[in-house]
Amino acid sequence: MSGAMVDACELAERALAGGSGAGRVVLVEETVEAEVRYANNTVTTNGTRRDRQTVVVSFDARGDGVASGTASGSGAVEIADLVALAERNAASSPLADDAFELVAGEASDDFGDDPGTTGIDTLQGVIDHLGEIFGRAEDKGTVRAGFATHRVTTTYLASSTGVRRRFVQPGGRVEHVGRAADGTRSAWAGIGTNWFDDVDLAVLEERVARRLEWAERKIELSPGRYETILPPDAVADLIVVLDWDLSGKEAEEGRNVFSAPGGATRIGERLTELPFMLRSDPGEDGLESEPWVLASASSADQSVFDNGAPVGPTAWIDDGSLRRLRYHRAGATRSGATFTPPVDNLVLSCRDAGGDV
Repeated sequence: MSGAMVDACELAERALAGGSGAGRVVLVEETVEAEVRYANNTVTTNGTRRDRQTVVVSFDARGDGVASGTASGSGAVEIADLVALAERNAASSPLADDAFELVAGEASDDFGDDPGTTGIDTLQGVIDHLGEIFGRAEDKGTVRAGFATHRVTTTYLASSTGVRRRFVQPGGRVEHVGRAADGTRSAWAGIGTNWFDDVDLAVLEERVARRLEWAERKIELSPGRYETILPPDAVADLIVVLDWDLSGKEAEEGRNVFSAPGGATRIGERLTELPFMLRSDPGEDGLESEPWVLASASSADQSVFDNGAPVGPTAWIDDGSLRRLRYHRAGATRSGATFTPPVDNLVLSCRDAGGDV
């Protein structure tokens, strides 16, 4: 089969045709990314790039279990070679501890639609402000650096059990840095966005300039504990670190902060007296993410066997207490837990504060 670039849906169907073994899953990711980078008060690079990533997962049933094998390639791929490699990898792999019946389904209405796209024009609102910002920075003896990037990834999921899904995930961010020309002070501000229609670089610049001014005044403090007020972007970074530890299996194995003695977890335990809620929802306005499992590889709490399974709203922490940890279907069955797949967003709120992060 020719390695020329073909339509993503056609590529997926070719990968599924005439298969052997215990089934197959194919994921094709079409990505378009635009970016602009700047340093020392001048734009350094800008442009757009495209990429395609194809992943084939084959399953091999033998004895009392199933093994999985994966093969992947970028750009134009020889799909027959990729399928053959995935099948060889499955045949030579040990039985999977996350094995489960593949998710059955049908084709969504938009499965055959073209992939989403973006371009440098998406970043125009940022680019238009840079000249003015550079000028003001130079007047104050400071410099600016940073970048704005926007990526649109369209994932096509197809399986031998009939699942056909398509999801378009836009995402971007701006990171804006200011520093004194002598390097004695620096400040950072950042923001995430879907389409840059809610980004005002002037607001980020105001934050950076104000923080640089604060840094002009220094007070020597003796070692000790001091109350610190963190800005929302710093809190968000800390919550992402907490999210990394929401694995149920790793908690049971004593390998994260949610572990309890005797192979148990801290689910149900109150973590803070403050009424915090940490939740995820694929349909969250402005933070939309894939509403199905899209897994190109298995991990402690995500499984290639779960591809196509629905992903719904999840409260990880509610009223300050731990409510859920992540489990794939096989892990949840073993542990007597609820199947809780990863969700690609997080919302932190506090009932008394009345706001989200």
